[in-house]
Amino acid sequence: MELPFNDDGSSHKFVGSFLWPKEKLFQHISSGNKHRFNRMHFGVYEEINRFDSCHSDQYHKVLAKELDFLSAHFDKIMVLGFDQESVLWQEHNGFDKVILTDESFRDEMEIYGYTKEGFKSFFAIDPADRIRHLIDREVKLELSPFKVTNLMGWHKNNIYDFDTWELRELLSFYWFTRTAGTIDAWEKIKLLHQDVLFVSITDIKNNFIDTVTKSAQHFDVPVRDGMIDRLQEVYEKWLPLQKQINKDSICRQVVESLLDKIPFDWSHCNLSILDEAWIQKTLRDNHVEIRCHNLNVFPTNTEDFLPLLETNNEHRTEPENTVSSRTSP
Repeated sequence: MELPFNDDGSSHKFVGSFLWPKEKLFQHISSGNKHRFNRMHFGVYEEINRFDSCHSDQYHKVLAKELDFLSAHFDKIMVLGFDQESVLWQEHNGFDKVILTDESFRDEMEIYGYTKEGFKSFFAIDPADRIRHLIDREVKLELSPFKVTNLMGWHKNNIYDFDTWELRELLSFYWFTRTAGTIDAWEKIKLLHQDVLFVSITDIKNNFIDTVTKSAQHFDVPVRDGMIDRLQEVYEKWLPLQKQINKDSICRQVVESLLDKIPFDWSHCNLSILDEAWIQKTLRDNHVEIRCHNLNVFPTNTEDFLPLLETNNEHRTEPENTVSSRTSP
């Protein structure tokens, strides 16, 4: 069976009817054509088509507008997202699989008048570089509550001047509040759009066949005899390609090993700066701080890490429950 997976685990060999950038979506709607199946990204529709649209209102209301818009033009909708168990996996899916090249930008974006400056984060291979580009764009957005003044705590006016330890610490305070807001927003949306099928990538990881079957049934696609065996074959070929699929559980194990002082070596796990920031945040949620000044090289085992920890008090919260419950921005 020929499958559409690239070496990075993406399914980008499957072209299908991908309505992105937004101009393709609008062209499709105005054409009156009906495809059996379309795909698109959120954050690009109707009057809220602005880089800072997520700051123009409560985020769940922004998403609701998009779903209202799509529901007026498409018969059935499925939203693929993430949950608290797959925060780092979904981040790495973007880092590893959504990368623009000069050729792809020319063929897919430039023809619609986009410039490389607006998408420079998608050219970055290193997660730290991509994050710096994204933060640089955000602090310049008119409606963003996150401004250059937020960088002053590190005595820097420019995110590109941050040392690795400073960037990690900033992310530990800031990045995952946004993530929690996104999860919270989708939970609100589920109550408003019960006609939409919401699927988490965690469901695909843990219940691949059932999730795919349920998705097919949502779109009235029959699951024929023998298809389950083929889906199992697809899963067995897909799973080894997902290099970051266990990153959330690995980082939880790092935190637990530090809190419980259990020997653990994660040098083989290739943690990114965002993984390290999540660990720093989760330790802080458990009232444990890292003496991180000038800690540009993150420890990779319990023995080296424990001397760097300071306990504020004896209260402890389980790592899996430490994602902020802050409401959507």
